[in-house]
Amino acid sequence: IITSDHGMIDIPNEKQLTLNSFPKLKSLLSRPTSGEPRVIYCSVKKENRDKFIYEFNQELEKYAYLSKSIELVEQGWFGYYPHKFLISKEDAICDFTIIMKENYALTDNIDGEINNKFIGMHGGISEDEIMIPLAVIP
Repeated sequence: IITSDHGMIDIPNEKQLTLNSFPKLKSLLSRPTSGEPRVIYCSVKKENRDKFIYEFNQELEKYAYLSKSIELVEQGWFGYYPHKFLISKEDAICDFTIIMKENYALTDNIDGEINNKFIGMHGGISEDEIMIPLAVIP
């Protein structure tokens, strides 16, 4: 039996976006993003949260979905019984989660960091990423 923990999809180079291309949005973050290029966690300065939603809708809405992270916890995206740390710590999973559409990816490089572009990615919500490969050889 051969399996893995997730599937993968190809992300063409032209669909690999960088947060540096969206400076208004990036300026509202309180720290660098975390997560994966297909699902990105964003901490936003409290006074800028409404503006972050507005700027996301202006700049990234055609490439991604935006959700408040705590709402994803409440909807079961982190399991039926998420660890209390996710709920008790305000910044455990950041304020917002960006979930990329189709075959787009978004990276956030810290100054001086090299942006490695990989074709194969995972972590998104497409069927090919969610389905777990399985091969059974008798």
